[in-house]
Amino acid sequence: RIQSSTLGPLRHWPRNLRIDPAFATHNDLEWIVECSDDIELTAILVREFGEGTEHYGSINPMVTEEYSEPSIDSHAELKGPQYHWTHLRKKKYTEKALYAIEAPHTAYIRNEEKRV
Repeated sequence: RIQSSTLGPLRHWPRNLRIDPAFATHNDLEWIVECSDDIELTAILVREFGEGTEHYGSINPMVTEEYSEPSIDSHAELKGPQYHWTHLRKKKYTEKALYAIEAPHTAYIRNEEKRV
C-alpha cells in the first residue's frame, strides 16, 4: 500500500513545503509493507554530520548535536542532530521557494488504484 507522508506538519515537516525537490507533492511517498517476506533490503542510508562533511552538501557541516527547539504540537522539546538537519533543510527549501502543490492522493491497495 502506498500513502502520503505521515510526517506531522506541526512537528516534522510543513505540508506546503516539498520533502524532496524531485517530488512536487507529499502524495505516494510512503510504502506500507504488511508482510516482511514481500521485501528485500538492499541498502541503508546513513547521514554524516559535522566538521569534514562538506562533500555531502552545504547543510551537513552546520548540523550540531546541541540543537534544541520547542515542539509546536506538544510540550516536548525536539533535540538532537536529526532535528537540526530537518530545520536547516526546511529553511533552505523555503529560501528556494520549493513549495509543494496540492494534488489528490492516490492510494494503491493490492494493485487497485483509488483516488482519495
